[in-house]
Amino acid sequence: MGDCFSKPKKCRRSRTVFTELQLMGLEKKFESHKYLSTPDRIELAETLGLSQIQVKTWYQNRRMKWKKQVNRA
Repeated sequence: MGDCFSKPKKCRRSRTVFTELQLMGLEKKFESHKYLSTPDRIELAETLGLSQIQVKTWYQNRRMKWKKQVNRA
């Protein structure tokens, strides 16, 4: 169980637990920019010690949360 070789499915990365510093950096950038260009995403990922995919996924999820909040208001 949990072995990547026992099933033909792709291995999934375990869920990322962001540090408080990383979350503060992501939220601060999100306040001013709801969408990031690729160079901005690369820079933010390097600054926070994350992969580009982690930043991209966090932004996608955060925009969905933001849109839900806007629609409720």
